[in-house]
Amino acid sequence: VHDLVLNELKEGADVGKEISQSIEDGHEISGRIITDLIKRRIGDDHDTTYVINGFPNSMDQLMAFEAGVGEIGAVMFADCPEASMKERMKATMVLEKEQTAHLERFWLKTYPVLEYFRALEKVTAIDTTASKDKMLATIKRIAWE
Repeated sequence: VHDLVLNELKEGADVGKEISQSIEDGHEISGRIITDLIKRRIGDDHDTTYVINGFPNSMDQLMAFEAGVGEIGAVMFADCPEASMKERMKATMVLEKEQTAHLERFWLKTYPVLEYFRALEKVTAIDTTASKDKMLATIKRIAWE
């Protein structure tokens, strides 16, 4: 999803301007916009398995996706201790308050999505403390089973 958003921002068309305004206003990008970008990328190819990284981030995005594209078959959750998350965020978020705000958004917006899929028994946790090879093997198994 990140790459789709960056491409729209680079193109500077109406959708890119709408995304830019959302970011400037401190709002998440709407589920409608993200769903439209994904639909455009997928097109009519409904026979392929897609791994969509970092999406959905909120119930709004989830509902827009399922209404516009279809049901999500499986969810992979990067199970990462909070201390490790903060350490990884240091590369992109200089201030500790940015890290805290990011984690608060996760708990407020994304965690309910995770719980929704857990209730449907669609979540597989990926142990981020495992080796890179083991994590990739888990991802491949989930995506293509």
